[in-house]
Amino acid sequence: VRYESERKFISSFIHSFIQSRTANQQQTKQHQQQQEEMLKNKGFWELEKGCPLLVDMEQGFFERAGENVFERARRWVSVVAPTEEDFAWDEHKQSESGNNGVEGGSGGGITHLFKMDAQRTFSDEATRLKLAKFLTFVKSQFGDYAQGLGFLSSVLLLVLDESHAYAVLSAVNRREKYVPGYWKHEAVSFATDAYVFGWLLERQKPALAKKLMDNCMLPEMYTQKWFVGLCVHLLPFEQLFDFLDRFFEQGFRFLFQFALSLMNHLEPQLMGAKDVSGILGMLRLEKQYLKEPLDLKAVIAESSMYDVDTGIDYTTLRKELYDKHLRARMERAQAMKKQAEEEEEEEDDDFSDSEEGDDDE
Repeated sequence: VRYESERKFISSFIHSFIQSRTANQQQTKQHQQQQEEMLKNKGFWELEKGCPLLVDMEQGFFERAGENVFERARRWVSVVAPTEEDFAWDEHKQSESGNNGVEGGSGGGITHLFKMDAQRTFSDEATRLKLAKFLTFVKSQFGDYAQGLGFLSSVLLLVLDESHAYAVLSAVNRREKYVPGYWKHEAVSFATDAYVFGWLLERQKPALAKKLMDNCMLPEMYTQKWFVGLCVHLLPFEQLFDFLDRFFEQGFRFLFQFALSLMNHLEPQLMGAKDVSGILGMLRLEKQYLKEPLDLKAVIAESSMYDVDTGIDYTTLRKELYDKHLRARMERAQAMKKQAEEEEEEEDDDFSDSEEGDDDE
């Protein structure tokens, strides 16, 4: 009886050990899959080849490029050169592991906005959840969010693991070389740089600048997809990777160069446009408005021809253009916000007084 009891105990122990080990191996494998580049995940392509991010703009690019896309992405990391503070994702994952993955493992804490942005990007629920959780963490670190941040995140996660994707985003969001302040709900930095581009355009192509202004085309209206969205969903992936190569190398100055080159290629069609909707459609590169297809490869290649440095002090220029175009608007908005808050406080006080009166009765 004693022998049989010991045998059952040992058998039960071995069985439990094997089950635990198998479960740990499965969790480790799942964790590794979650950490690696999306394009390397088994079955990703079959699930996502028709997703909104890829369906129109991929055009066979990743198959042609092969492993080169991952090499290019690693060069992006090298060029951006994130510092230790840009690798907050690693600390976040260690904390999450210490809590046995409790933090949002099933999508808890993810806002409706991030769920919707993930649905507008990918098709498979697991991939959507991965993006939504990633964006949730990014916003918690950046303190704000704009859709363009989600656009770039989705592209980076295709070819980088989450740690390096976050590190690149963090550096781009912080450093003066890139686009600090662009990914905010109230993106004053972007709007200011939109007017900087308008100033550059007026200097280099005054007739075109006048045509746009005569049709009420303010720079902040038509540059958002170029500057905030970094041309994701605008350029096919082959040209998008060329665009990102140069952006990570040169920073915000390349955005101005690209925009000037694009305007040069669009100029004949824009000058002949008859209405506002046609002009805006061309600036958004919508095919139904373009009479002739653009050579986007040439647009990017020729961007280096445009001088956006000589005689320009960007700190001074940005301040001047902010004062000219945005300061009054921002002050009005702040005054209206303050007034609304004061009125809300008054309503709360009136409600409290009313409740106290009821209690006295």
